[in-house]
Amino acid sequence: MKFERLLSAAAAVVVALSSFSLAVYADDEEEEEAIKFEADSTYLTEDKEPALSFDNDSFEDYIHLTKDAGLGGISIKQDKDTYYQGNSLRINASSDGVDGYFSCSGMVRDSDNNLVYPDAPEADDIDNIKVIGIELHAEDFGLSCFDGCLINFAYRLSQNDEGTLLDDSVWVMSADEDSVRTIDSPLKLQVNTTLDDNVTQYRSNGLLSVPESSSSTKIIFEIPTQNAVNGDVLYLDNIVIQLPESAGDSTLYVANVDGYNANAEARAEIDEIKISKTTSIGDAAEEVEKESDSTSPLVFVVVGVVIVIVAVVVVFLILRARKRFY
Repeated sequence: MKFERLLSAAAAVVVALSSFSLAVYADDEEEEEAIKFEADSTYLTEDKEPALSFDNDSFEDYIHLTKDAGLGGISIKQDKDTYYQGNSLRINASSDGVDGYFSCSGMVRDSDNNLVYPDAPEADDIDNIKVIGIELHAEDFGLSCFDGCLINFAYRLSQNDEGTLLDDSVWVMSADEDSVRTIDSPLKLQVNTTLDDNVTQYRSNGLLSVPESSSSTKIIFEIPTQNAVNGDVLYLDNIVIQLPESAGDSTLYVANVDGYNANAEARAEIDEIKISKTTSIGDAAEEVEKESDSTSPLVFVVVGVVIVIVAVVVVFLILRARKRFY
């Protein structure tokens, strides 16, 4: 009798443990299950066009401030003076500097490739990380998430004092609903005033590939204002959202939502590349063109010398012939 009771108790414990393990397994599965990518067909097009062009005021409905944007004094405004095509978005920051770590702090390295902030929190420790900037939400574009999408955009950076932004950079990354970064290597937009002058010119090669099955419902443009700043930080134009290949038989894009001016003329991506303080590629090309369109003075000198030599030879032959026959 006692044996049967012990056997029943043991069986009950096994069942209880099995149920517990199944529950834990189910919870783990539920946590790891990614958001299924879905797209509202009414938002889609086969024509490559910017989902956000900033050509009209309605862009304000699609640009959101990040959770800590207020710490950096982030504000946005349509800009009609400096643009890639049509109008653009101007992002301003006003702050005495923000203490603490940013989402990108753990990736910054010095010239010897050592981590500058080895104690920076992990990306999912969002309570101890500042996220300052702007963000896009997938739902605004008829998407359940950005998983597998390609985000392409034109950008221009402002040359602030050195050290104003962490690593003198703006970081672009995908994130989940809690603003936790979902990409191991965010896109780094770095101030560059030498060969790739993205301060006075727009660059249209901003490209972020969002990981698949990552439940990325946000695209964040992080502006880590670690020191005092008061002015324009970043300009954006023509944000294109390309859907993953699994979304259809042909390449699909999110159609424009803010009134794209397709007739606006795009500015040249690179007007001038600096080679030195006094010479640029544009100047060099102009000089070559001028030289090709005009005759060099050296040519006239060479021709003159040849004529003189020929004349001397002719005179010498004439004099020699006269002496021979007369």
